[in-house]
This record gives sequence, C-alpha cells and structure tokens, in this order.
Amino acid sequence: MASIAFLALATLDGDAPLEFITGAVVLFAVGRVTFLRGYPHGATGKAFGMATTALPTLIAFAWIIIDICADLARGATQLGGGAT
Repeated sequence: MASIAFLALATLDGDAPLEFITGAVVLFAVGRVTFLRGYPHGATGKAFGMATTALPTLIAFAWIIIDICADLARGATQLGGGAT
C-alpha cells in the first residue's frame, strides 16, 4: 500500500512530494524497526511502530485525493467559464 501511495505521489508536480516521499520512507523504516522491537511487549509496545509506519502512507493518500479534487475543480471551473 505504501509503495502505491508513494508512486502516485511521485507523479505530482513540484519538489514537495519528492521531499515528502524521502521523509516518509525514513519514517516507514523507523516504524518497522520499532514495531519489531516492541513486538514482545504486546500491543502497547507495537503501537508507536504501527503509527509511524501507517501515518505517512495515509497522509500521502490524502494528499493525492486532495490534489485530484483540486484538479477536477479547476477543470470544471475552466469548462464552465468557457461555455458562456
């Protein structure tokens, strides 16, 4: 799921998505390591690693959805403006 989100994010314009992907990959790796280290301690030990792994992916999907909606809104505005 993370790879799909990051590949989709890489298609967006600008440098900000690429910088986010770099940080998200680091957080993903940190999250996996802390998840595995916390595994023997039960659910509370795994919580930080799980959140650190999942949050960058969820933020990436949100960013993509917002960008798609913004593009659709711009396109609808441009189409509506030319119809007069």
